[in-house]
Amino acid sequence: ELYDPSTGTWANTGRMIYGRMYHAATLLADGQVLLVGGVNNNGSGGAVCLPYAEVYNPATGRWNSTGSMSTPRAYPTLTLLANGTVLATGGYNNPGTTVFASAELYDPVAGTWRPTASMSWPRYMDTATLLNSGEVLVAGGIYNVVGLRTPVTELYSPATETWGLTSSPSGPWQAETVWNWGLVQIGFSTNYVNFASGGGVSVNFALP
Repeated sequence: ELYDPSTGTWANTGRMIYGRMYHAATLLADGQVLLVGGVNNNGSGGAVCLPYAEVYNPATGRWNSTGSMSTPRAYPTLTLLANGTVLATGGYNNPGTTVFASAELYDPVAGTWRPTASMSWPRYMDTATLLNSGEVLVAGGIYNVVGLRTPVTELYSPATETWGLTSSPSGPWQAETVWNWGLVQIGFSTNYVNFASGGGVSVNFALP
């Protein structure tokens, strides 16, 4: 469906090629939308992770197939880089036995994926945010199938296609938003005892 903020209403649009949940989507530089990964019912009562990607064209209201990722991923992250390519990171397979540290790059002109450097920690349900420097900050998430949260924060450099560890907040965080003057992180923890209730919320400001 499409939401019109001027009227506050929703309207139907074209159906995706594959039904899916736990997928990721991002706006491309040309105004189209890239959607990848997720989980689909295989028709036999089970579920399978999808490597398939599709692109939504707002001008036509239609979805079109594009190149598939090399790794089927549920809960991946997608980040549109300054050069127009898209970084996909992490996720897990189905039935959830492996969490990925690997990453891939999507070229929207060629419609193809290729591998790039892997993160130092596997993770899913994390966040990936493009910084004003053009680097990508990946934080939080879950690093194994029993639900332990990732305490390590990493930076991806598109120029060198490498990852580096950076300072981490006091807990394992799962959300962040970039504002014009810097980065705001909002998150929670359920695995660390420093929150008396078993969970907590905080806000960190990192000003440039």
